[in-house]
This record gives sequence, structure tokens and C-alpha cells, in this order.
Amino acid sequence: MGNPTEQIYTGWPDRLYVTDRDGKIAHRSDAGPCVFKPHKVRETLQRLPPAEP
Repeated sequence: MGNPTEQIYTGWPDRLYVTDRDGKIAHRSDAGPCVFKPHKVRETLQRLPPAEP
């Protein structure tokens, strides 16, 4: 039994991902955690359309 989610979003090296509502990657950080840039995640989230209620 495979695990495609683990293969795509593997935990090594650490990365921060933001996906849009269609499941497409809107932001992928560099390998971290030392190089994480939280402001880039915030900028990406602000560009995405708001969630529907």
C-alpha cells in the first residue's frame, strides 16, 4: 500500500507548504528550518482568495 501524500509532502527536510483550494502548491519553502521565511507564507496566504463560509 503506497502513501502518495507522504511522498509528495515528505517531512525530511522540513518545509512549509501552502496549498490553494484546488490542492495546488501555492508556496513551498526552502529546506529548513533555518531558512524558513514566515513572511513569505503570510504573503502567499494574503494573495489567496478567502475561504467560503
